[in-house]
Amino acid sequence: MAINPALFPSLPYKLDQFSPITLAITAPQVLVVGPKLPVKNLKTFIELARREPGSLTLANAGNGSPGHLAGTLLELKANTKFTNVPYKGGAPAVADLVAGHVDALMVTLPAAIQYIRSGRLTALGVSSSKRSTGEPGIPTIAEAGLPGYELTSWQGFLAPAGTPTDIITLLNKEIVGILRDPEVRKQLVGEGFEVVGSSPKALADYISSSSPKWAKLVKDSGAKVD
Repeated sequence: MAINPALFPSLPYKLDQFSPITLAITAPQVLVVGPKLPVKNLKTFIELARREPGSLTLANAGNGSPGHLAGTLLELKANTKFTNVPYKGGAPAVADLVAGHVDALMVTLPAAIQYIRSGRLTALGVSSSKRSTGEPGIPTIAEAGLPGYELTSWQGFLAPAGTPTDIITLLNKEIVGILRDPEVRKQLVGEGFEVVGSSPKALADYISSSSPKWAKLVKDSGAKVD
C-alpha cells in the first residue's frame, strides 16, 4: 500500500479504492550477519564496509522489498555502498546467510528471530525508532551509530471503498479486541511483532505520512520491476 505506487509504473488499483480498518502490527527490519562475517556491532560493520565500498554483500527479500529499501537507507546514513543481493523471499535469504553465502542481511525481525535466539545469526540493530518488545537486547540502528535511522514494516486491515461505516466500526472493534487478547499479544510479540490496533483514521494517516518516505527510498534504491 505504501511502496507499490512508487515501485510499479501502473497498478491495477488505487489507494482510494480501499477503506482503512486498523493498523494491526508493525515489525522492524533487522540487520543480521552470519558466520562469514564475525562482527559483533554496527560500528565495526560500517567501518568494514567503508574500507572497500561494495565489497560486502547485503541480502534482502527482493528488489523493492522493505529490506532492500532499509538497506538503501543504511547506505545513505552510513555513507557507504553494499552489493545488493535480492532473493525471492526472506526464508531463502536467511538460509543462505546461515550457510555463509552472503555477508549480511536486512530482513523483517520475525523472519530471523529464531536464528538470532539460537546464536546462528548475530543481530547488529533493528530499524525501528524503539527497541523490539520481544528482543529488547538488540539495539536500534539509530542508537548503535546512525542517528535518525528509522524504517518500519507494517500490516493492517482494509476493506473495499464504500463499505458502510457501521461495518468498518464493527470490524475495527473485533480485530482490535483480538489483538488485545493477552495470548494473541504474547504470541505476536514473541515472534518479533509490535502490536498496535488503531482506529481507521490512524491507519489512513499512517499510510499517507509514510508513503513519501518509502517513495524516496524506492527512487534512491534504483529498484525496478519488470
